[in-house]
Amino acid sequence: MIAAQSRLRFGAFATGGAAFAVGVGYMDPGNWATDLDAARYGNALLWAVIVSGVAATLLQILAVRHAAESKRSLAESIARRWPHAARFLWPAYAAAIVATEIAEFTGVVLGLELVTSLSRTLVVALAGFTFLALLACGATSARRFERLAIATTAVLAGTSAIALVVLHPAVGPIVAGIVHPKLPDGAAFLAVIGIVGATIMPHNLFMHGALFLDRVRAAAPADADNVRRRAERETIVALTFATGINAAILIVGAAIHATDIETAFRALHASLGAIAGIAFAATLIVAALAATASGVCAGDAICGEGAPLRLSPIMRRLCALVPAMALLGFGFSASTLIVVSQIALGLILPTVVVPLIALVCKGTLRRTHGGRLLIAATTIVGLGSLSCDGILIVTTLTHG
Repeated sequence: MIAAQSRLRFGAFATGGAAFAVGVGYMDPGNWATDLDAARYGNALLWAVIVSGVAATLLQILAVRHAAESKRSLAESIARRWPHAARFLWPAYAAAIVATEIAEFTGVVLGLELVTSLSRTLVVALAGFTFLALLACGATSARRFERLAIATTAVLAGTSAIALVVLHPAVGPIVAGIVHPKLPDGAAFLAVIGIVGATIMPHNLFMHGALFLDRVRAAAPADADNVRRRAERETIVALTFATGINAAILIVGAAIHATDIETAFRALHASLGAIAGIAFAATLIVAALAATASGVCAGDAICGEGAPLRLSPIMRRLCALVPAMALLGFGFSASTLIVVSQIALGLILPTVVVPLIALVCKGTLRRTHGGRLLIAATTIVGLGSLSCDGILIVTTLTHG
């Protein structure tokens, strides 16, 4: 089975902290790029970051609840429940993994470009070697990933707090951006979809349930409910940190008038000194390397043994690295490539959210008041993501 095949990789997470292992994916270069892209509207799209963070938390809790009730991973449940549809869904899930890997890889390339004087060709080659080397030592790095995820969260939280203290942005526009949702123009809608795709990452919904199942197996049967409650509390804490960090990135971008990662680096370097710029780029690299480990684990759950579409870790990584290296080699903007990958994730998201809600609706969760509220809230999220995709597709077709 898919969950059983991945047990060795996921075993490192069984002792706790799984939510932080999942949460590190919510602070990857995709979030940096989309948050800064949204900063072109000042703080006006801050509400999208907050709403996406809350929606991500609800969906991750729903994924844990599904695993607790079914004793199966989400990937395994979808494959069993809809075997015919799975043949069409799995290519989309594989594409989500590839899009995620593209963002992480491009983030490393961008970070290295900012702190070194190497040519893009050398930087792309170095980043590609690093990613393949990390994959080769996968079991060793996985055993340390939980601590790395928590450390990465702490580093990102610390640097974000320092940046806000130093820049001391005006509070009024920040509050207005949170409590007064609006779209300044038509292009802002695309920025919102990018934020949604970067925040509610499809692969994390698959990974969380698998990590939770390993935690349950490692605990005594009588402790299963306690394990679930701890997992839900950890999810709220980890994703609250992630949401706060993403909001801080947007606020910093608005304060220094930066709309992409390169501009943010130059602005911080000019206004706060070389150390601030280097710290920014180094933190970006750390976030990308930490997040790529979660992508490998999620890929094992989605494309492992028993899956309708099986892709080995090396195949998944090559599917991401080859097109990304080619585009970057031809001079394609790194920040733009990251944003495009996150928009793709936003388009794929409903193919995960809708089956998850459908599976939970057939279980016992709907028999409790809290369960019905959780299902209702996540259903709204699912309908929202479908609506965003529909509007984007219609708009694209209409304007050719």
